[in-house]
Amino acid sequence: TGQVRQRKEPLLEDSSARGLILIAAEFISRMGAGVTLTVAPLVAVQEIGYAAEDYASWYGLMGGASALLGLAFGPLVDRYGAKPILMLGFGLAVATSLLFAAARPLWDVPAFVIPLFFIKSVSTQIIFVAIIACFMTICSTRVAATQFSIYMSLSNLGRSLGAAMYGAIAVQITYIDAIYLIAGLNLVAMICLRFFDIESHKQRLHEIEGTAEATA
Repeated sequence: TGQVRQRKEPLLEDSSARGLILIAAEFISRMGAGVTLTVAPLVAVQEIGYAAEDYASWYGLMGGASALLGLAFGPLVDRYGAKPILMLGFGLAVATSLLFAAARPLWDVPAFVIPLFFIKSVSTQIIFVAIIACFMTICSTRVAATQFSIYMSLSNLGRSLGAAMYGAIAVQITYIDAIYLIAGLNLVAMICLRFFDIESHKQRLHEIEGTAEATA
C-alpha cells in the first residue's frame, strides 16, 4: 500500500520538482526584467521625451536608493519568510507595470512617472533579496556553491533571453504592449511561486542531509 500511495502522490510533492518551480518563477520574472531593461530607456527618451542624460541620472539615483532600502528587506525576509516577500516583489512589479501601461495620458506628468519608476525599482530590489534567500534555503550544504551558481546563472540567462525576445518582436508591438508583457511575465512568476512550498522543501532537505551524515 505504501507503494500505491507513493504512485498517487502528485509531482509537486517531490522536493526536486518544487525546486524547479522556484527556478521557473525566477527565470520568467527575469525575462520581464530583461524586457524592462530594454524598453524603459526607449519609453523615457523616445516616448516621454526625457533627455538621455536625465534618464541616466534618475535611473542611477533610483537604483541607489532602492539598494539602500534593500538593507531593510533582509530583516523582513527573516521575520515574514522569503516566499511572502518575494510574492510582494512580484505583485509590485505587476501592479506598477499595469498602472503605467493603462495611464498613457499621464506619461507627461513627472509627479506620476518618477514615483512609479521608483516603486518599480524597489520591486526589483525586493525580488533580488528575496530570491537569493529562497535559493540559499534550497541549497544543500555539501554542494551549495555549485547549486547557487547554477541558480544565479539561470537567472541572468532569463534576463538576457527577455531582452533578446523583446528585440525580436519590438517592431511588431507598441511600448504599451511591451509593458503589459512585463506585467504578464511577473504574473506568471507569481502563479508559479504559489506552488512552491519552501518549508516542506527545507524539511525534505534536512532529512536528506541527515541520512547522508548517518551513512557517512
